[in-house]
Amino acid sequence: MKDLHITLSDGRKLAFIEIGDPQGVPVFFFHGTPGSRKCLKEDATAFIQNGIRIIAADRPGMGMSDPQAKRSFKGWAGDVRELADYLGIERYHVAGGSGGGPHALACGIYTSARVLSVTLISSAAPPDVPGLSKGMSKGNRLGFFAARYLPFLLRMGFKSYAKLVKKNPDALIHSIKKQLCPWDRAVFEKADSEAVMEKAFIDELGEAFRQNPLYAAEDFLLVARPWNFDFTQLDMPVFLWHGEADTLMPAEPVRQLVKMIPGCDAAFIPEAGHLLLESEDVGKQILQKIIGLNV
Repeated sequence: MKDLHITLSDGRKLAFIEIGDPQGVPVFFFHGTPGSRKCLKEDATAFIQNGIRIIAADRPGMGMSDPQAKRSFKGWAGDVRELADYLGIERYHVAGGSGGGPHALACGIYTSARVLSVTLISSAAPPDVPGLSKGMSKGNRLGFFAARYLPFLLRMGFKSYAKLVKKNPDALIHSIKKQLCPWDRAVFEKADSEAVMEKAFIDELGEAFRQNPLYAAEDFLLVARPWNFDFTQLDMPVFLWHGEADTLMPAEPVRQLVKMIPGCDAAFIPEAGHLLLESEDVGKQILQKIIGLNV
């Protein structure tokens, strides 16, 4: 994968990569929070076989994308539209994992004329739905609480997070695994090489914190504060995939999100956790759903 970038109309650099079939169905994929353009496997076989062209971009301040003052979801939708214009793509699909979910919804809402479909994978739910933190892992529960009431504490936490990524990644992996459900831990263990998967995860986080961990904290703040979306603007197919046993974003608040989205096609997978894309079976189903719109 070659690192690419464009200069946006406001002078900022937006970094991205392309994976899969260069002539395939264009899908803009948005990483989690924190995350980076390195959020997907380098093995592009599945994308090539399914005729999919994936474009994954670093959000502002993460990876190699320049930071942006007064970030907003609407601003991100505009960035993606500019990137699509640069690549000569008139209409496209968008998909987001975890914290990338609301960023995908934003594209569907604010640039609806360009978006063919929205796919949400283990997506965050709106922070103002009742019972958001019930069943949520301790780390994420504290993060959402701090984002709303003690943002300075959240920023301190992200600084500590970034130090662990750099100085003690094994301890970080161990801590994260403790917060995952059995299904997610099994995904790690069933990987062709658990060490390879863990390294890829740390590499992605290293990119997320490449510039300054405070930029990643701003991304979390955007996700963890009210989105103020008008969901009625979503006039394209919206697909949602979520694990019933997800501990990072429990299923119940996501069920409430489904009710807000007109005609949302939702699949809740029994016993599954947060790492749906890392599951070969579920990943294949997600790709086939998107491709089905272009048959």
